[in-house]
Amino acid sequence: MDSKKFNILMAVVGFLLLIFLLRNLDYSYIKNFQFSLTFGNIVILLLIIFFIFIIRTIRWMLYLKSIGIQINFTDAYHIVVPSIALALITPAQTGDLLKVELLKKRKNIARRDSVATVLIEKLMDFLLIFVVFLISVGYFSLKVISFNYTTTIIAFLVGIIFLFIAFNFFSRRKSIFMRVLKNTKKIMRNFKIMFYTSILTGIYWVAICLSLLYVARIVNIDIAFFPLFGILSIGTIMGLLSLIPGALGVIEYSMVFLLNTFMSIPINQATIFALSFRIYSLIMYVIAYSHLLLRKS
Repeated sequence: MDSKKFNILMAVVGFLLLIFLLRNLDYSYIKNFQFSLTFGNIVILLLIIFFIFIIRTIRWMLYLKSIGIQINFTDAYHIVVPSIALALITPAQTGDLLKVELLKKRKNIARRDSVATVLIEKLMDFLLIFVVFLISVGYFSLKVISFNYTTTIIAFLVGIIFLFIAFNFFSRRKSIFMRVLKNTKKIMRNFKIMFYTSILTGIYWVAICLSLLYVARIVNIDIAFFPLFGILSIGTIMGLLSLIPGALGVIEYSMVFLLNTFMSIPINQATIFALSFRIYSLIMYVIAYSHLLLRKS
């Protein structure tokens, strides 16, 4: 099965999971639901989107700088933002690799030179969110810990398989593999860059959680920041493991389950929250993708 057919199949699975989640939703509850959709909340959520774009751009520029590639902020911004749009709808957020392609197209920088920056970027994201994930499963319950230890083992095995496939792919292209390995080492040995990018990674994920917090306010859910960060981490890990494009259905289902089981949020309200956050991510997609169209024009 080629990648296109696989992605379509997984998208169907995600859609069916979403339908399964919505099967018992009380639509009369939604009809009479009162959203706290204030002008202030809307402005803050939009500002968070652009803040995320800027943080991601600065972080990537630092990774590029560590391997001797320097581009101005405007060019980097118009490369990073469309990749964010693609990452929102691709399995395991692999759309971030668009940065490599756009950098080649616009700056004629070889893919083998820049791909290491994306790999390190994803690794830093994964490490942070995985640490929060492990803390979160302990926070919620022993029942979830037993479930997620199994998930952790699966995640580890998936990672090993991924590394094996990646090694097999690059080893057949020895020059590419050696170049990527060299640049990866160069980035990781630059402690100053790694320090700054680690801080930016933390700020980036805090910004995402803040957007989740404001969505919760809009649907009248009173929840603290750290439990919400835990829910975000678990949903993100499950979404990455599922390989479903955009983690459709997976993030929604995990959010509803955790909110209802451990925060005693009614299922209908938790479902509205999950769907609202999906709508917010779609708004981010539209804004991010529009940058590509504006750049073309």
